[in-house]
Amino acid sequence: MPISLQFHTTSAVEGWDQTAVLTLSGDITLPSVTDGVLVVRLHTLALDFGGASTITWGPQSLTQERRDFSSAGGGRDPCTEIWVLPGYTSGLATLTITLNGEPTVTHVAFCSIDVWDNVDQTTPSEARNGLTQTSGTTISQSLTTITSNAVIVGGVSNKVASTPNTPDTGQTEDYDADYAGATDTLSVMGGYEIIASPGTESMGWSTLGNDDSTISICALKLASAVAVKSFVSGKKPSRMLL
Repeated sequence: MPISLQFHTTSAVEGWDQTAVLTLSGDITLPSVTDGVLVVRLHTLALDFGGASTITWGPQSLTQERRDFSSAGGGRDPCTEIWVLPGYTSGLATLTITLNGEPTVTHVAFCSIDVWDNVDQTTPSEARNGLTQTSGTTISQSLTTITSNAVIVGGVSNKVASTPNTPDTGQTEDYDADYAGATDTLSVMGGYEIIASPGTESMGWSTLGNDDSTISICALKLASAVAVKSFVSGKKPSRMLL
């Protein structure tokens, strides 16, 4: 079975503030799926720091797959992160995101919460990459998938109001919004793409505001399947892991 999106929300845990954001937290009910992985894409606009120090799902801790923080532009800077948790416990629990930095540091924070099924539980992400830039109205990054039918997921943080942004051809965009802080606005966008054959693939957006932006992407790996080999008559069939 291919990897497929079973749950997506951007409304249960998100926040934007005129002065400071320290944590994002909310109660969510996640579905029970086969070989499921919880994926959180986090977007922040902050001074000196960016992103999260920890993300937990109830007592379980997520692992950071990728962090891209643009600190060269001065002032408040955007950060994009991707965190994953294979083997998450389904049902109702609290997702808690503890952000980096001291009070008044993080001015805008937003996250997307997804559940994908049929993902490898030992190595859920087989490749990852990212990019930061201080100007430009387009941003993209590539990575090389290793196995067939991987799924690239990613997000972009742009330090200026720019919605609606335009995803590259072939991508499915699952959010695109602007969130205003006291001084700056954070534009966030995310999407995914199913990659049938291994190779180098890119993800990106255009029509951004001409300011700091970051992109983080990773490739989810399809769970191993068990198949029966062909066999010669009179011999027992053997099984192998694909």
